Amino acid sequence: MVFIPSTSANTTECGWFKSGDCVWGTQTALQKTLCLKPHYPSLHRFFKLVLEIGEPGLTSFVAEAKRITPADDLDYITKLLIALSNSLRGMSVDAAKAQVDILAGIRMFPVKYRSPGRGFDDLKTALEDDDWFIADNSELRQAFEGRVSLLAFEPFWIREARDLIRHLGLESRLLSRAASSLLMVEGDANLHRTWTYSFQSKAHLIAR
Repeated sequence: MVFIPSTSANTTECGWFKSGDCVWGTQTALQKTLCLKPHYPSLHRFFKLVLEIGEPGLTSFVAEAKRITPADDLDYITKLLIALSNSLRGMSVDAAKAQVDILAGIRMFPVKYRSPGRGFDDLKTALEDDDWFIADNSELRQAFEGRVSLLAFEPFWIREARDLIRHLGLESRLLSRAASSLLMVEGDANLHRTWTYSFQSKAHLIAR
C-alpha cells in the first residue's frame, strides 16, 4: 500500500492506494492511474527496486483504457490511445496478443453519428459486432458525417495510432478502403467538335 498525503501537489485525492495500481514516472495520458514520481521524487530506489513499481507501459495503459467512460474528455481519450499505440510499437502480434485481446473488448473508441462538431455520442469496441468507421481524410469525413458512425478523432490520429490500428485489425474500418465511389452523369452530353479535334491532334503529346 502507498499513502498519498493531502498536501501532495497535483492530486485531488489522498489516502492509501494499492501499489499494483501505481506506476513510477510521469505520463500525461494517465489521468486515472496514480503516478508516484511527482509525489515522492526522492524515493526512486525504494519504489522501483524495493516495491518493484514499474514505469508506465502497455499494461498500465490497458488498465487505464478499461476506465474510460462516456463522461471523459475527447482530448484525454485521444492522448491515451496514442500513448497506448506507442507502447505497442515494435511489438510482434504474438507478443502483444494477450493485451490486444483485452483491448478489443474495451469500449474505448469514441464515435459520433448525429450532428457534426466536437465531442462524441457513444463508446464502441473493436469487435465486429460494433459497426463504425474511421474517416482517414477530411473529404471522407465531410461526405459521411451524419450518415454512419464515425470515429470522433481527427484524421491526424490515424498516423499517430497506426500501431494500435494494425494490432486490432482496424484497417478494414478506414473509409478509404471500405467506401467506393460511383460517378453518375445527369442530363445529355453533347459533343464539342472543335475541342475534340484539338485534343485528338495532341494525343501523341498527351500520351508521352
